[in-house]
Amino acid sequence: MKLGVVSDTHMESVNEELIFLNDEIFKDAEIVFHCGDMVKTNILDAFYNKKVYGVSGNMDGREVRSEFPFTQETTIENIKIRMLHGNGYMGDFYDKLVNEYPDTDLFLHGHTHVPKLTKKGKYYFFNPGSFSFNRVDKPARSAGLIDIDKSGKISFYLAVLDNIRNKKFKIIEGLNG
Repeated sequence: MKLGVVSDTHMESVNEELIFLNDEIFKDAEIVFHCGDMVKTNILDAFYNKKVYGVSGNMDGREVRSEFPFTQETTIENIKIRMLHGNGYMGDFYDKLVNEYPDTDLFLHGHTHVPKLTKKGKYYFFNPGSFSFNRVDKPARSAGLIDIDKSGKISFYLAVLDNIRNKKFKIIEGLNG
């Protein structure tokens, strides 16, 4: 099963970049996870042909918070996935999540605007970075792709979107589980 992961879009409405994200970068994804700070719920209309999970983040107002919880979980191919934005967790973020949700296999989060993939013990933590702007030089913008096969093997990819306005991107393979 192929998954698209996006966070920190900080957008008021669907634009051609979000449509490009859906139609090209997430073209094979069956499910899209939005890890918060969407700002307006209507931006999820860009993913019209996919199942969408979302959570609210610290920049989301009443509209988003009334529709999306701060954390959400689902299971795909026997992999338990916990999605959250990430604000409100100070100190050792990963240890706190593992202590709070020990039966989770994969944590998806955003908030930092820094793409990062970490494996700690049996747990995976994946932040796709920000679709609007990353707080690191490269990539300027990013989104994530995950492939979970029937045996439970997880493959992670980062879509580097430095030239998305020119409809250019590249995919970087990350840690495989």
